[in-house]
Amino acid sequence: MGYERRTALRYLRHYPWRTALLFSGIAVGTAALVIALSLMTGFQQDFRERILKGSAHLTAFAPSYGEVLEDAEAVRATLRAVDGVLDAAPVLTSPAMLGGRDRAAPAYAEIRGVDPEVYSVVADRGESFVEAIERLEDGEGRDGIVLGLGLARRLDLLEGDPVRVVLPKVRLSPFGPLPRTRTLTVVGTFTSEFLQQDSQLAFIHLAAAERMLKQPGAASYLELRVEDPDRIDEVQARIETAVGNGLYLVNWLEYNADLLRALNVEKLMLFLAIGLILLVAGMNILSTLMLMVATKVREIGILTAMGAGARNVGRIFMWQGAILGLAGSAFGLTLGFAVAWAIDRWRLIPLDPEVYYLSYVPFAPRASDAAVVAVLAFAVCLAATLYPAWKAARLAPVEALRHE
Repeated sequence: MGYERRTALRYLRHYPWRTALLFSGIAVGTAALVIALSLMTGFQQDFRERILKGSAHLTAFAPSYGEVLEDAEAVRATLRAVDGVLDAAPVLTSPAMLGGRDRAAPAYAEIRGVDPEVYSVVADRGESFVEAIERLEDGEGRDGIVLGLGLARRLDLLEGDPVRVVLPKVRLSPFGPLPRTRTLTVVGTFTSEFLQQDSQLAFIHLAAAERMLKQPGAASYLELRVEDPDRIDEVQARIETAVGNGLYLVNWLEYNADLLRALNVEKLMLFLAIGLILLVAGMNILSTLMLMVATKVREIGILTAMGAGARNVGRIFMWQGAILGLAGSAFGLTLGFAVAWAIDRWRLIPLDPEVYYLSYVPFAPRASDAAVVAVLAFAVCLAATLYPAWKAARLAPVEALRHE
């Protein structure tokens, strides 16, 4: 160990309370940044998992807006043959008004006709959803409907109740054009943990939708599931090569681009706001070292008179900042990781799932975030030493010892 480091450690040990305060500022700032980034990463990961579970990885539409895919099974066979595609499910959809019990007001819903066996593989919405759509036709052969839990509550409907479906299509009758209606039976409900889906989505069998909408063999779009959602762009490129301009493709990243960007901006803003704690800690180091330069003029003069060069004197002060930065950031990282892990492990911050889409606040400490925080903390501490080190290095030994 060089004498610069030994001298720096001696100065730090000589003022334990001052050193402890500087160390605490760095450690608290580092821990706060780790916890804040873990919080935002937890929200991002949770939201990403919910997207991938509750929706398709890739959606294929007809090339022209508003058109349907006439031969859905042929298109499905083409898509399934593409490398990286696990399966594709045709969906025939239509807006509708649903009427429940007499005391309940009608509610808007999006009716989706699906093949239960195929769709349960493509849209991984959980066991309760799979069990519900498998009962889309009851024992008496009547067409069934599966409602989102929020939609069922708005209509005051339970399993086994009839529901009147009014489609935005007309049929001719002796009394003139009338809206096309159908009475279905509620065979199940589902919850997706997304309030909008629970309050607006309803599923029926694909065959029933084809009869209701008079579009046999057609699909509004196909939902695809791929092997690796993180490589969705590669799969999308292979599909475009296989089908040419025959389909319009939208992946899950494009569907949720605005929200994902908003989460990234929030994470950056939180990083900058909490990072001010580290900036304050760096300013404390700067002011403390400047005060030391002013009070240690005699010692600096003796060192230079004994042969220490300007660089050696400057390194003494830089070593103090480096030691504080290393020790403080290491302790802060450990503390931040421990706190974030404990809060997430035991779910110490609960939320009301009726108000929020989460039952607790998730935290996800990540090594890459910790590395950024550690580098930032050390850089701030080291940068705070530059001016005091330069100031100390410029002291002339004659001036320092002139009044001794």
